[in-house]
Amino acid sequence: MVIGCIAYGVLVGWLRIRSVNIWPSVVAHGAFNAAGAAFLLFSAAGAPSDPAVVGPLGWVAWVVMAAIAVVLVLTHQIPGRKQWSR
Repeated sequence: MVIGCIAYGVLVGWLRIRSVNIWPSVVAHGAFNAAGAAFLLFSAAGAPSDPAVVGPLGWVAWVVMAAIAVVLVLTHQIPGRKQWSR
């Protein structure tokens, strides 16, 4: 859970810095909280669903967040360390 929260925090932080507004981050945080139990609503009745796999902090979400982070780095949306320092 810690790794997932850190990864999500980086993405929400990037959203805050990039948008120069707090509201996109607020909406993203609310959507993440809503997704916490949404997979239970969409799973088939009686079918086992493992939150460690399909939950918002499961390994599937880690892969998605990592892919987004890689795209942001490759497109230079996340600046290098030298660009952050003034």
